[in-house]
Amino acid sequence: MKVRYLRGALRNIDDISRYVREHNPAAAVRIAQRIRQSVALIAERPTLASRAFFQARGNGSCPIFLIGSSIG
Repeated sequence: MKVRYLRGALRNIDDISRYVREHNPAAAVRIAQRIRQSVALIAERPTLASRAFFQARGNGSCPIFLIGSSIG
């Protein structure tokens, strides 16, 4: 599947990274990497989209939601 980020999604990722960077620059880099890895996994295996999770450091799992997806 081809992944295309909407402007709003990219803005959200930037906002998240900027906020986290203020408190923990290294964590901001890790979060951005995890988002890219998760999206790449969903692109590779779209059926995982409804149940895509990544491990949060020491806090269990954080859901990743795929909104407005289309396969074609």
